[in-house]
Amino acid sequence: MNKYQRLQKLFDKKIFFIVGASKSGTTWLQRLLDGHPAIRSAGEGHFMNHLAPNLTKTLLAYNKQSEIRKERASSLGLDGDFPVFDADGLTLLLRTAILTIFDQWVDDIDAIEAIGEKTPEHAIALNELAKLFPESRFIHVLRDGRDVCLSGWHFSQKWSPEALKDTTLAQFVSDYAGAWRSRVTQAREFGDAHPGRLLEIRYEALHANPEAEIRRLLEFIQVASAPDIIDSCLEAGSFEALSGGRIRGDEDQNSFFRKGIVGDHKEYFDNDAFAAFEKAAGPLLRELDYD
Repeated sequence: MNKYQRLQKLFDKKIFFIVGASKSGTTWLQRLLDGHPAIRSAGEGHFMNHLAPNLTKTLLAYNKQSEIRKERASSLGLDGDFPVFDADGLTLLLRTAILTIFDQWVDDIDAIEAIGEKTPEHAIALNELAKLFPESRFIHVLRDGRDVCLSGWHFSQKWSPEALKDTTLAQFVSDYAGAWRSRVTQAREFGDAHPGRLLEIRYEALHANPEAEIRRLLEFIQVASAPDIIDSCLEAGSFEALSGGRIRGDEDQNSFFRKGIVGDHKEYFDNDAFAAFEKAAGPLLRELDYD
C-alpha cells in the first residue's frame, strides 16, 4: 500500500477531535480512548492554530508571486499559465497535511476503525475542522472552570515559571477563566448548531461513573463497547497508569497528572481568586449547574 492509498484509507475512518479548555481533562480522555483496540487516539496537532495559518501564509505568498509573474509577462506581450491556489486547493492541501500527520500515529491501518486527535484550542475552530472533515465528530470535555484554573495555575508554574513570577493566583484566574468561558461557549454553540455531531463529556461525570461515560463515548464514535473493551479503556486511562503508580489524590507537583480529583480549587482558592472567577465567568458556571 503506497502513501496515497494509506491517506485515503485514513480519510475513510471514523475521525474525531477532542477539544475543551486547557487542563479540562482532554489528555485523560485521549488516553482512555486509546485503550480501545480499534481506536488510535494520539497527538496534539494544533492544526488550526499553527499549521493552517502557516500553510495559508505560504500559499498566499505563492499566489502573489504568480500574479507578479503574470503581470510582468503580460507587459512583455507574453501569454502563460501562472497557477494560483483557490480556497478548495487550500482545503485539500490542509486536509492532506493533517492526514499525513495521522499516518505517523498509525502502524497497522487495517486494525483500526477510528482515529482521534486532541488539541484543546480547537474548541474555537470547530467549524473549520468540520469543513475539512465533513464526517468527523467532536468530543467536548467540560470541567468546573475553577478546577480548570487551578490545574492551569499549577501546570504553568512548571511550564513557564518566569512568566508567573509576579502574578498572584487571582490575577491568573482572571485571565484563565476568560479563556475557559470562551472555549466552552464556542464549543456548545457549535454543538447546538450541529445536532449529533458533538458529544459533551463532563470531567466530573467521568470520575463518578466512568463505565457509563466510556460507553457513551464509544457509542458516539460508533465502535464496539463490550464490557471487556470498556475495561481495557479504563485500564489504559487509570490514574495509576498515567501517574506512574500513584493513587488518585496523591499529589505530585512535578507531574502533568498532578492529583486527579474533583473540586480541588476549594483547597487553594482564596476570596480574591473566587471573586476573580466570578467576574470573568461566574454566570456561565451557574448556567452549567456547578455549585
